[in-house]
Amino acid sequence: GSLLFFISLLAFLLATTFGQHIGFTDPRILLLLGLAALFLLVFIYVEGRVVAPVVDLKLFANQQFGLNMIQRYLSFVMFVSVSLLLPFYLQTMLGHTPRAAGLLLVAIPIAFGTIAPVAGSLSDRLGARPVTALGLLLLFLGALSISRLTEQSSTVSYILHVLPFGLGMGIFQSPNNSVIMSLAPKERLGMASSLLSVVRTLGRSSGIAILGAFWAGRVLIYAGSNHSGDATTAPIPAQVAGFQEAFLVVAGFALFALLLTG
Repeated sequence: GSLLFFISLLAFLLATTFGQHIGFTDPRILLLLGLAALFLLVFIYVEGRVVAPVVDLKLFANQQFGLNMIQRYLSFVMFVSVSLLLPFYLQTMLGHTPRAAGLLLVAIPIAFGTIAPVAGSLSDRLGARPVTALGLLLLFLGALSISRLTEQSSTVSYILHVLPFGLGMGIFQSPNNSVIMSLAPKERLGMASSLLSVVRTLGRSSGIAILGAFWAGRVLIYAGSNHSGDATTAPIPAQVAGFQEAFLVVAGFALFALLLTG
């Protein structure tokens, strides 16, 4: 099971990584995506029939367990956009030094860490669903807000635009973790905990590939056929346009996750 899942994930990440260079319609990329889907299906087939599965698929018979796992996956796809795209925005597009960019990036984790304990307490009192929905709503609004940043945005404007995103992630994580663990049977708590880690890693890995490929592709389209370098050497307006569209995609992920709350 582990080997099948590894092959599926490897094929998917290779496809999304190299697809931005040779095109996602290239036969080699389509083959990799096909292999990823095939081995995932074989993985599901095998896991449902072995005595000691890597992942007990019966856990997903509980609809809320599956939906919350999907939301968790999407949240880390969204969160990786911060570490992937904001450094490019701050250094390349706004011209900040690495030290200044690092200090500005701290705004999101500070918001995350400050609000997360409060969100956990609210979840215990009000229930997980409304708190989770609030977090995803803030993630959606935060991504839309970040998509409005330009090459002329000031430091204060940047902080105000990214704060809702950090608050949303902090509010979402605690109740999401709590719900997933509470829905798992007692004898499967270890497996559920492991799945939380796997989904987090999978979300980050695939998020880097998906959003990185999307941003680079859109930048090169905006840069035009006369541009011969990669996305990081494209004209600043082209990089900003790609950055804005990438966060609109992130907002789309957040909206989809929000709709899953019912």
